[in-house]
Amino acid sequence: MAAKQKSSAASEAVDGFNTVFSETAGRGREMMEAGLEAWTQEAQRFYEELSLQGHTALEQLKACQSPVDVLSVEQAWLAARSKAYLESGMRFAQAFAAIAQGHKAVTPAEPTTPSQAA
Repeated sequence: MAAKQKSSAASEAVDGFNTVFSETAGRGREMMEAGLEAWTQEAQRFYEELSLQGHTALEQLKACQSPVDVLSVEQAWLAARSKAYLESGMRFAQAFAAIAQGHKAVTPAEPTTPSQAA
């Protein structure tokens, strides 16, 4: 009888371990999927923002009348680009912090336009 109790206790312990392991693996998979989705969305948003900034700067360069105008456009483009990198980094950090805490990553719906970033 004592052997049956030990066997039953060992079986329950193994079952408990398997349950914890399965739940942990499931949470890890969910976190990876959420992280990949957040990264994909933010990378796409960042790419689109930088493309728009580049296009806008090229259009502005066409209208330049002097070297000072060119430098002004380049300075505004560089400021917008720097701001875009900073904001994207912050969105990445916030998204992954939310995922690590078990929440769904949320990124703002509207990307910053070059005129807003300048």
